[in-house]
Amino acid sequence: MIAKRTITWKEKSLKKVIERHWSILVSLIILWFVMGLLLAYSFNLNEGHIVYALDDTYIHLAIAKNFSQKGVWGVTDEGFSSSSSSLLYSLLLSLIFLFGPNEIAPLIINLVAANLFLCFVYYILKIKYNLPPYATFTGLILLIFLIPLPFLIFTGMEHTIQIFIFIVFVYLASIILADDNIKERKIRFYNEEGKLFFSQDHLFLLVAPLVTMVRYEGMFLIIVIAGMFLLRKKFFYSFLIIGMGFLPIVVFGLISTSQGWYFFPNSVILKGNEPDFISVKGFLEFFDLKLLIKAPHISILLVGALLIMGTLFFKKKEIWNEFSIMALIFIGVTLMHLFLIGITEENQNLSRYDGYLVALGIILLFISINDGIPENLTISHLKEYFLIIKENIKKYLIQIVGAIFIIIVLFSSYIPRSYNLIRKTPLASNNIYEQPYQVGLFLDKYYDGECIAANDIGAMNFHADIDCLDLRGLGSRRVAKARIEDDFDTEFVQKQAEKKDCVIAIIFEHKDYGYDVPDEWAKAGEWTVRDNVVLGDDTISFWAVVPSEYNDLINNLKQFSEKLPSTVKESGNYTL
Repeated sequence: MIAKRTITWKEKSLKKVIERHWSILVSLIILWFVMGLLLAYSFNLNEGHIVYALDDTYIHLAIAKNFSQKGVWGVTDEGFSSSSSSLLYSLLLSLIFLFGPNEIAPLIINLVAANLFLCFVYYILKIKYNLPPYATFTGLILLIFLIPLPFLIFTGMEHTIQIFIFIVFVYLASIILADDNIKERKIRFYNEEGKLFFSQDHLFLLVAPLVTMVRYEGMFLIIVIAGMFLLRKKFFYSFLIIGMGFLPIVVFGLISTSQGWYFFPNSVILKGNEPDFISVKGFLEFFDLKLLIKAPHISILLVGALLIMGTLFFKKKEIWNEFSIMALIFIGVTLMHLFLIGITEENQNLSRYDGYLVALGIILLFISINDGIPENLTISHLKEYFLIIKENIKKYLIQIVGAIFIIIVLFSSYIPRSYNLIRKTPLASNNIYEQPYQVGLFLDKYYDGECIAANDIGAMNFHADIDCLDLRGLGSRRVAKARIEDDFDTEFVQKQAEKKDCVIAIIFEHKDYGYDVPDEWAKAGEWTVRDNVVLGDDTISFWAVVPSEYNDLINNLKQFSEKLPSTVKESGNYTL
């Protein structure tokens, strides 16, 4: 007879942990599994290289490389440039790069941030609001795939960190604002015994500067929450929130202006929606309700939050509770985001800009349905649940109609959008590898220390030590100024190229960026990628800015040709 193995206390404890927290554990496993599949596919496409799905990621990497290695906050090591809209992310990468630049850093940072975010949401849904495990699991899975997190992680940008920080800040704000004794609440650093202590208020104020450091959209969150503290007559709190939240922006703005740049980064100025309230037309264009149609995935969450708050107001229920406060913050920030940033053709299919709104909206949705769902999905509970609904059909009619509406929108808007983003992620990574990445390697080999005029400046500046004339304006102050003042044209491009002694230009010739190629430039060839889903254009062209560089450019392209991926189509004079 075989004796049964005794189960140790460690195994029992582990079993209890799994049974109690299975929803977050399984969610994390699913996230890592999906990321593993995407990484494997990407490695296969990109010849074993880690390549991110956006060229903008390499702007952060270039700044981090120059700041950590040479003490220059800029896309190039030639001088300061205000090109990053995430001070926190560029600083974090710079800190890591003190031990040497490594392209894997953005991936690790994003994976850590995504895990922290999901764990914090698990705390909110399961621990704080006591949602059933199946509902918590459903919420976590929807967050993974509807934001969608795999896409954000693979971009290598700061948006995953942004989502985590924003949700933490909103949650802390809701706790403090919902305090019944908020009038007596004060920020103290010592307890009654005279000892130092750390409270939620301290954590809240410490997170405030991170909100704007991680993305400048954090200003919306700071303004809305500070306004709510004013409504609660906590004037000092409101002042502190504004002060702490805007401190990083003011400090960097002063540094930037002292270097001759704008107060805000060029990326914020060039991509923002500048209000014009002087005319009626400008006012109407700014508050363009068609933006809601362009972003149905945001609109449905906004409408849901408005309906919930409208119902509470109609029933004269207390609105200063944690859920209502989070809903009000969501409404205010969403409206500011839509009207000040907008949903443009460039970014409406790239969820990185509105991922934090999707995250907060889904969290609010699951908190709101907590009282209307069965405790578990056993047959007995479901029978009892549907019997109650049947007997109280009039009472639950609005909830039923709302649930059906949400399901319809989910399948018609979110699922196709998320599927396309996740499906295109490895393809976008391959696009970057075949074009900007290869351009960076080409410049590193043949044009070290030279000035290059270009449209996409990320990968080329990370992989090569060059000077750069950025024709989009993110990394070049004079170009940004000309674009803002509507003075950007072919003549301006030629003068700037001459002034900076640019030797070659690598541009999207067929993309309308507000100028024609100067007649003085001589075209040497083109690289064309297939299945483009993220690049400015399928084809990038190489030009000699000065005649004396033409033959060298031809020869360099010929030599580099054998190192290009076989899927890149080459054409032009150098191929003849």
